[in-house]
Amino acid sequence: MANKEYQGINDCDFFVFVFPGGKGANVEFEIATALGKPIYIFDTTDQVKNPEKTSTFYLMSHVHSFHGTVDAFKDYLINEVSRKDFHSVSDK
Repeated sequence: MANKEYQGINDCDFFVFVFPGGKGANVEFEIATALGKPIYIFDTTDQVKNPEKTSTFYLMSHVHSFHGTVDAFKDYLINEVSRKDFHSVSDK
């Protein structure tokens, strides 16, 4: 199962992370970071930008966080994806 999860992250153009995540979510986040994938966080707690309560890795330049409704996040993500040409962070 882990190999399939890794392959999914490897094959994706960007990674969506629902915060707080479940078991293994931060591992997937860090794999996406190591692979240079843009990351979009749906912050359900409005705490991602608070490094005293979360990880400073969430504040990296390739990480984009959003707090709001699921529908608003969907619209935000569609807008972001439609206006970007995705290349890994390491390609830039």
